[in-house]
Amino acid sequence: MGDFFWAAGLLRRYPSILGVVIAIVVLSGSLWPLFETMPQTWPVGTGVFFFIGTSATVLRAYTVAVTTAVLQGSVQSAQGLLVTSIRRLPAVIGIITATLVIGGVAIGIASLLTWAAIAAVPIASDSIYDGASATLVFGSISALAIFKFWLAPEVSVAGNYGPLAALRVSWAVTSLHPFRVLVVILGFVLTVFSPELIRHGSRTVGFELLLRDPLAGFVQALFYGVGYAVWFAVGTQIYIRATLSR
Repeated sequence: MGDFFWAAGLLRRYPSILGVVIAIVVLSGSLWPLFETMPQTWPVGTGVFFFIGTSATVLRAYTVAVTTAVLQGSVQSAQGLLVTSIRRLPAVIGIITATLVIGGVAIGIASLLTWAAIAAVPIASDSIYDGASATLVFGSISALAIFKFWLAPEVSVAGNYGPLAALRVSWAVTSLHPFRVLVVILGFVLTVFSPELIRHGSRTVGFELLLRDPLAGFVQALFYGVGYAVWFAVGTQIYIRATLSR
């Protein structure tokens, strides 16, 4: 919990992170009418995809740059840190893309092996592809890939690594600190879904009219962005401290 509170305090000490969050929220809101007219991405809409993608790349790179500078005692201006984060953006985008591809390939290989087992063993059943069984089996395989490479963007920005080296270092760090990385991922997931839980709870108690207020949408987006930044900072701490402890 100490890492979490330190990261939360970082936003207070360095309001430029909150400034990036607000910029992303405002930009996403401004472009939302345009996104509504475009073909929608799956599994989320184009507008949501843009917000998440921008947060996972631009906000993540900047938050990691600020966190790294603070932990290393380096004095840099917000402009200098922004330049640093922008330079690392191609690597961050490449890492996230590679992680998603690796997760997809892992699912594909598991599907082929499962199909081969079903064909070879009469007792096996293709019901594994249905409902909860498929989610449990193939979702777990994808989650493992995401877990092992979760810190790769932080490693790339903080350690100035290329995509392949960052993936390799992330694999090593998550092996050394599996519980702490799992906490970060679970916290990130909770941040993603908690506004939806609040929304459904508000509807249950009869406050659904408040949810239609545009201000409520803006506040919810800010909640997302701030939560993302906090967990990005926590992940950076894990990597930096793992490096210092060697």
